[in-house]
Amino acid sequence: MILAWLIYATVVSSVLALAARLGEGALRAGRGSTRFSWAAGLILSAAIPPGGLALGPWLADSRAAWLSGELPGALARSWSGAPGAAGPGSPVWLDVFLLSAWGAATAALLTSLGLGWLRLRAERDGWRRSTVGSMSVLVSPDTGPATVGIWRPEIVIPRPVERLPDDDAGRRMILRHELEHVLARDGLLALGAFVLAALFPWNAAMWWMRRRLLLAQEIDCDRRVLAAGIAAPEYAELLVASARGPRRAFVGVPGLVRRSTLRRRLAALVRPEPGGGRLRAAGVAAPCLVLVGLAAAVPAPVGGTLAASRGGAATTGLADAADLLLREWTARLESAGRSGVEVDPRAVAAGIRRLEARLETVGTPRPLIDHALHEAERLAREHLPSVGGAP
Repeated sequence: MILAWLIYATVVSSVLALAARLGEGALRAGRGSTRFSWAAGLILSAAIPPGGLALGPWLADSRAAWLSGELPGALARSWSGAPGAAGPGSPVWLDVFLLSAWGAATAALLTSLGLGWLRLRAERDGWRRSTVGSMSVLVSPDTGPATVGIWRPEIVIPRPVERLPDDDAGRRMILRHELEHVLARDGLLALGAFVLAALFPWNAAMWWMRRRLLLAQEIDCDRRVLAAGIAAPEYAELLVASARGPRRAFVGVPGLVRRSTLRRRLAALVRPEPGGGRLRAAGVAAPCLVLVGLAAAVPAPVGGTLAASRGGAATTGLADAADLLLREWTARLESAGRSGVEVDPRAVAAGIRRLEARLETVGTPRPLIDHALHEAERLAREHLPSVGGAP
């Protein structure tokens, strides 16, 4: 069961990652912040698979509810949990192993996040506050340029940047870039993305979306810096120079340059903005929404340990349903007998065949049909000895 669910969640996240990629194009065409597309992809990847697992049986029950017109509700309610209706489950030992590995990986990632936060907090106590230009910043020996803090983000710059003259263009560009991170509260968004990915450490699609989110944050800030009147060639030179220097990174701390994203950021600086405006954005957003709907429609697996826990109740539901059905037949046949009409075994056989046809019409799995018919035949022989030869 767990292995099937991990595969299901990865498939859903992969579809959402493609939708987020299209959404990024739509937001870029509409001159919006592309980070929101990746943030939405991560949130939906964390919400849809657990929701599908929780609501899957209810949705299946709803699909089968209309059977109650001919088949009593007990059988309809047992649709998603009856023996044979669920997909094959994985061995218990494999479920235990996968859950243990999952928990250990999540715990390790969140522990590393906590230790990094403690290290950053300890170092931050040693930084001094200074006013650079008209902006209050923190000055460190070798950390930054970056934005630190979640609820009250602040800019931290290394000591060499503070020593630059007030009219230095490079320092103005650095401060402007970090200010954009502060205004967008990118530290909180980056932290949330890490936590969501850490909760599903095996989900490569979520880690890829987190990486794209961090890149989108930087590109969004770069565009706002250029929109403020800074020349693209000078800004590109600053990014290259900053990437050459030493830099200490902390999880959830947006900085000026990550070497892994430098090439794409430089390409974005010289890439022309897409034309078409709202019309093009709507055209790109349409397939994005279709993919989101497709991801939500992927059926969640139900089987293995979950089905086993419901198996007893499901079997009882089937027997009760067949019993109720044949009690109705019994009453009719007894009434016919009292009227002097001979009981015809073919009438019971015809009723069972109609039940089989109705179950096939709604797409009931064959194992569930066979189980229901077997119960119907057994109870027919039990309640109606005179038709013991009925099929």
